[in-house]
Amino acid sequence: MKRRLNYLIIVLLIILPFIPISDIIVPKGYVLDDDIFCLILIISSIKIICSTLLIMSHRSYNSNKKGWLLFICGLCMMLPLYLEISTHNPKDYNLVLVSYLRQGYIIIALISLLFVFVKTLLPFKTFIVRSILTVGCLLLAYHIGNNLMTLIHAKSFSETNGSRLETLTISLIYFIPVLIGLAYVYKGKIKSWKFYAVTLLSLIGVLFCLPNIILGMNTFNSIFINIAMTFIPSYWLGIILLTKSAKKLK
Repeated sequence: MKRRLNYLIIVLLIILPFIPISDIIVPKGYVLDDDIFCLILIISSIKIICSTLLIMSHRSYNSNKKGWLLFICGLCMMLPLYLEISTHNPKDYNLVLVSYLRQGYIIIALISLLFVFVKTLLPFKTFIVRSILTVGCLLLAYHIGNNLMTLIHAKSFSETNGSRLETLTISLIYFIPVLIGLAYVYKGKIKSWKFYAVTLLSLIGVLFCLPNIILGMNTFNSIFINIAMTFIPSYWLGIILLTKSAKKLK
């Protein structure tokens, strides 16, 4: 019974961020006014609280700090995604507030992901790992600076993203949680099939970015070239780390 309950918790944690509550309540393309903005905030907050309670109720829950950072980063990215997907053309008096809130979340998430990435790969002394670590740090640092400039100038997503080069650098973020997970698999801390699930999700994200990178056109949906979406694999990896025996992670 307990095992079934744990499976149910994991399933709910995986699908909860993707349940399109905002899209159901708020018609796509609806002008973002105060009421809609507050509604999106409330929905996001409820999802974050519910997901946090679910993860803490899992039988194998542990307080792994890296796991919590990855989990919260991915979970909090729901708000920037909702602000981009559910609505557009916000009124002028909301533009600065929306930009500050969205970019603020993204910057904090990028800094947290950078911290976990460095802490996980730094113990490896090989040249290849150190090279990967350097490239990954430069990539995340670039996006931190880029989103900081977006925050300062209060630009919208469409004004700052969508070019081939920008999409390429965004797609590379999908590989960061894969590298973090690979380090845990190498150390024997997590099972390979769980790592494969994170890798598959990351590859799907990259796959949907390819049309924009190669052809310069968004064939599928702009959600996949949204930097907030790149944190979903990190969210899954966070679930794996937080539902793993604390003794096995040491």
